[in-house]
Amino acid sequence: MAKHTIAFVNTFAQVSGANISLLVLLKHLDSSHFKPIVYLPPREARPIYEDFRIQGIPVELVPMERPSWKTVSWENFRYVASLLPTAWKLRKRFRNQEIELVVLNGIWNLQGALAALSLRVPIVWWIREEHFPGWVIRILAKIIEVMAEQTVAISESLRERFYGQKEIKRLNVIYNGVECVEGHRFTPVSREELGLRAGDRVIGCVGPLYPPKGQIHLIRAAARIVSQRHRVVLLLVGGELERQLGYSQQVRQEIQAFGLEKHVRLLGFRKDIPALLEHVDIYVQPSISEGFGRAVVEAMWDGCPVVASAVGGLREIVVQGETGLLVPPADSQALARALLTLLDDGEVCRRMGAAGKQRVLDLFDIRKISQQAARVLLHALGRGHIVNPDD
Repeated sequence: MAKHTIAFVNTFAQVSGANISLLVLLKHLDSSHFKPIVYLPPREARPIYEDFRIQGIPVELVPMERPSWKTVSWENFRYVASLLPTAWKLRKRFRNQEIELVVLNGIWNLQGALAALSLRVPIVWWIREEHFPGWVIRILAKIIEVMAEQTVAISESLRERFYGQKEIKRLNVIYNGVECVEGHRFTPVSREELGLRAGDRVIGCVGPLYPPKGQIHLIRAAARIVSQRHRVVLLLVGGELERQLGYSQQVRQEIQAFGLEKHVRLLGFRKDIPALLEHVDIYVQPSISEGFGRAVVEAMWDGCPVVASAVGGLREIVVQGETGLLVPPADSQALARALLTLLDDGEVCRRMGAAGKQRVLDLFDIRKISQQAARVLLHALGRGHIVNPDD
């Protein structure tokens, strides 16, 4: 059986939920049907590039700009100016590699869309982000609807955010998948390495340090918690984004202002999240907006009860009172109350942890997710045009 050569285009090269989700998907996609090639911008691509390479997935490095999440910025002007030159570079790569389908991994992927359209290659567009003004979302939604043969939203929330109640036949909801296997390949991390003492209760949070992730509100909640429970430690795992260094500094200032230096561990970027989760009693996701919430699913698979903001895809992952607690976004008081509730009830935590693990197995197992994705890809390929290098 001939394999279909598919381009997966990312404009963001840092290790992120979007790229990790793509990596896991491609690892489990049926290799007898599909031959993926991943396109990444070279800047900051090395860690995720190595991850794809280890899995035997070819990677092409192509300079690609990505706009800022702010409405007006220099990055946005640079992004617009680069669209046509980048699309031309991608077009040449697609043509030479006889690409049959282009998958755009994220909404800011107009370069890949233009390249694909110029070659009459069908597009599958994955919608992953939501933290943009409504007018931007409306414009992008129309562009995606017109250009894409198939569209995938990673949550019902994202589907509604982009298209409301509008019926679109080629729009699919496919959650991000995780590998539901016991154990992990990482070196165990001791409590001593994390500065944890016997008897410390540990709250964990994973995500890059930038405003939509809401770490500031978690720090303020932690100040309330440690005033009542002195043996509580917060593990903040996540790297600093180049464009958000000001927010990282603000997080550090808040820690100092509340005197939380002994209670908060800023661990930076880590790949060994499963090893860290072994020490976490409660997982928290204080996001202001969240298209899905991959880190929450991974924590649930590890048996952690969850406290999360009632936003976006988090409302579809966490079942209130069953697998965790949902709180209003940007509400540090509500966040502190929910965390204190779980800190005071170990039996509820154990019950929620078990229910969360089962929910992951039922809804987010990558073996099921990869089959759903494969059906969408094959459907799009049925309408495709195979590119010949001589076209």
